[in-house]
Amino acid sequence: MARKIYHYCDIAGMSENEGPNADDPCFYAHDGSTCTIIRLEGVSTIMSSNEGIERCSRVLRDISSSLRAKGRAITVTFERSYNIAEDVERLIAPLEDAARRKGLSIQAAVNETEGVLYSSVAREVILIAVWTYRDAAEPSAYREDKRIRMSTTGKLITSRAIQDPNGPYESLQANHKGFVKQVLATLAANQFDARVLGVKDGGREDLTEVRRSILYHETPENWSPKPAGFASYPTAKKKVSSDVSTLFNEPIDRQMLTSAASSSNDLRTVTVGGRNYAVLQMSAFPQRMVSFHALLRNINGSTNMTDPMPFRVAFHMEGGAKVNGIKHTLATIGSLFSNTNRQIKHASDGILDEMRNDSRTYVYTRIYATTWTEPHEDASLLAERRSRLTRAFNSWQSPTIKDSTSDPMRLLVETCPGMVAVARTGNPAIAPAHEMGYAMPFHIESPIEREGETIYTTLDGQPMPFKAHSPMQDSWFGLIFASPGSGKSMLLNSLNMDFAAYYPSSLIPYIGILDVGESSYGFIETIQAALPLDRRHEVAFVKLRNEEQARGYRINPFDIGLGRRLPLQREKAFVTNFLLAACSELEGREGMMALIETLVTALYDRYSDIGISSGQKIYQTDMDREIDEAIDRFGIRTHENLSWYAVTDQLMKLGQVDLAIRAQRYAMPVLNDCLTALSQPEFERAHGTDLCRAVRTQITSIINAFPAFSGPTELDIGSARVVSLDLKNVIIMSPSSGADFRNNLLFFMMARELFMKKISGDVDEVGHMAVPTGEMGEIYRKYWRQRVAEVSQTRKRFCFDEFHITGSSPIMANQIDQDVRQGRKWGLEVLLVSQRLDDFAKYTEFAANLFILKVATRTEQENLQKIFKADDAVVEQAMEHCTGPVPGQGATILIRRSFQGRQSWLLARNRLGPVRIWALTTTMEDRALKKALTEICGDFSSALEILASRFPNGSAKRYWDRVAPSIPSSQDVATEIARTLYNEHNP
Repeated sequence: MARKIYHYCDIAGMSENEGPNADDPCFYAHDGSTCTIIRLEGVSTIMSSNEGIERCSRVLRDISSSLRAKGRAITVTFERSYNIAEDVERLIAPLEDAARRKGLSIQAAVNETEGVLYSSVAREVILIAVWTYRDAAEPSAYREDKRIRMSTTGKLITSRAIQDPNGPYESLQANHKGFVKQVLATLAANQFDARVLGVKDGGREDLTEVRRSILYHETPENWSPKPAGFASYPTAKKKVSSDVSTLFNEPIDRQMLTSAASSSNDLRTVTVGGRNYAVLQMSAFPQRMVSFHALLRNINGSTNMTDPMPFRVAFHMEGGAKVNGIKHTLATIGSLFSNTNRQIKHASDGILDEMRNDSRTYVYTRIYATTWTEPHEDASLLAERRSRLTRAFNSWQSPTIKDSTSDPMRLLVETCPGMVAVARTGNPAIAPAHEMGYAMPFHIESPIEREGETIYTTLDGQPMPFKAHSPMQDSWFGLIFASPGSGKSMLLNSLNMDFAAYYPSSLIPYIGILDVGESSYGFIETIQAALPLDRRHEVAFVKLRNEEQARGYRINPFDIGLGRRLPLQREKAFVTNFLLAACSELEGREGMMALIETLVTALYDRYSDIGISSGQKIYQTDMDREIDEAIDRFGIRTHENLSWYAVTDQLMKLGQVDLAIRAQRYAMPVLNDCLTALSQPEFERAHGTDLCRAVRTQITSIINAFPAFSGPTELDIGSARVVSLDLKNVIIMSPSSGADFRNNLLFFMMARELFMKKISGDVDEVGHMAVPTGEMGEIYRKYWRQRVAEVSQTRKRFCFDEFHITGSSPIMANQIDQDVRQGRKWGLEVLLVSQRLDDFAKYTEFAANLFILKVATRTEQENLQKIFKADDAVVEQAMEHCTGPVPGQGATILIRRSFQGRQSWLLARNRLGPVRIWALTTTMEDRALKKALTEICGDFSSALEILASRFPNGSAKRYWDRVAPSIPSSQDVATEIARTLYNEHNP
């Protein structure tokens, strides 16, 4: 081994961290050779194995023009390790912070997500060290570079090396930057995501990765060597001298390798930085280069999760390989064996023909590998891991694998990206560059985002964060396709729980859900229980009803915003769409749209108090007890011409906003008013008697069939920020007629409007509002400016579950189109959930995210290709992996994400632990038990931990059924079981 450990590192200095060159980070060796580290994240979309291999080969082929002559090299390393604490902390800390800021008690869920990541995630890093050697420089320019350096630091009296303050060699910079740009452009052209490592969070990410490849446990994530220049605290000298070396910072090699190393007697292992390493070299290459995935399969097949094996593989490819001598040797071999062994003759002729092909570029190639044990592990594991790694390589088309012959430390540093400029261990193979591309580890899945509220994993165990309202996307419109039993409810609930709890804000976002049944109840209950008692009104679950006696559930489609006498354009559009849906049997009748639009305009004009009309609605007692009491309490003078608008204004002046909102509901037109308007002679003259009568008949039918829409609004979701509207009691689950589809459409539209009017709008609308003039108008405008400012700062999501039962209505499509187009401006995301892919055909243009949980039928495959333009590779992967939830593994989801003009198809594993399953359960007995245990514990998070520990499968239903008969009928079953569980957990 070398006398000094730092002799194994070639790095002398680095580029500046600030200034004009900071955008092109690099470091350089003692002879000026310059290196840039590129991190390759992987492929940005699903591709077939063959396509992945071909693209890898294409990358090497396309950059091989820069490797024909001496002067350039690349080192590609693939490392898998299980030092994931920093990665997990980076993902979990923002979630924990967001939940804490919102006041949510869900630490158990956060802890479980952390545990799931620790148990299922590995750290895989692919780095490309791009080297430009002094041979690439113009000789005269390089000599001038050297002369300048000698004229400065060369004249100083130093007893040890100092870091050159001149920085990277200027004679190499243009050449090197061009090479780096070529590599990046080639990777991007083949759909590989990559980025240059440089300055990050005050450290040097590139040099940190280089150092961590040897001294991982001694190198913090934001490490940076001291740059060239004066030392902040010079080392004291023992005696006065002219030696100035202690005044300057050391070269980077002395900062990079700082721990002593030792090798075993048999030269098989190296101990350094707390790790024990075993190193291997490939002395003879495989019979043919095959996919790196084949090597990974071999390694994975030899690894069990009780002892996961860390490893690193390095490919050194140096340009300027000379093949002329080999050509002569092959020609000689061919002539010698021409008559005696035709197989050798044909093989030598084939290789010779390849080498004579000037379009091929050959590179000097070396392949090394290492595995290790961590400081906390038993060092005796290393021998077994080394054997497993050797066995995996030997199964990779039968190469020859050897130990280091003389210097294992040198071989170890040569497995590191960028630590050395030139690999020297063993003799290199001369290989076609494009064939080396077959073995490149580039086509692993690339997580698109670095952080997010929901954390999936890739199939090979990498974290895949999913960011709601991603700034990288042009719209926030999502589609979820799930056939029955494929985990749709759990996915939607998980997305909503993560969004509610973990989106980075101190406020809970607005979330509205149109549910059919109680599939969202677990989510609602979880967020509500996690809030302090005095804030639980922020979450609500409302069941809609459609009976005459259920007056408290009425919703008037004509409602508009507080103080407005005429509707905004979006409000008018909704009422128009609602009436068109109500009259869907007349669809296609000439003049229908014109009549409805005229009707809507006339009704608001008729009942407004700011025009020439005197038809505003007059206040009547006994319509709303709270309003009557408020009028008495505040001494509002009543008279026979007192309008509901006047009452609204008076209450608003008094600062009684909630009461003003209630009062205005009685000033609005209602469906019965449509019948009056349509009976007017002027309407019949303008639109025809027959059409007016037909519309009257349709609206009369609606009034009779839908008492929920037949009067002033009484249903109020109040101050709820998260609300689920259950339509089960009013929806026809298997619609078979036009009337059935109309029923479903009207309730979906009204439920949507009930939530949307809480969260829609922007500041530009305030100036266009038709409010009273003078002081009263200013009061309303001030209210709306404050309201819009508050709402606009809060993210929003609206979910249409069971969307397929609307019958793919054009009217609904039109309404959704308006929501999506204005959603980004409002901070609104829309999610549609359906059991039929063809329901989404109208929305593919806008969809930013598509989730597919299961692809099982030929029709689903065809629709995936026809509607969403998925290629064969995507469909094949979906058929293989998207099969529904798997116990212990979760569900694999096919996700298509659209980012700024490009689309990515990815496979994500949604693995939920028992805490999350308990939090989102919809089973009646489990919900009752969870509620009772929360009351006993006094803390929702503690209750979840007890339930998850006792029933890790996520349900106590079987236990409930077994013990319930033994509990006296006078006692509450849930409370008794909860008390038993609590006592077991706290003996």
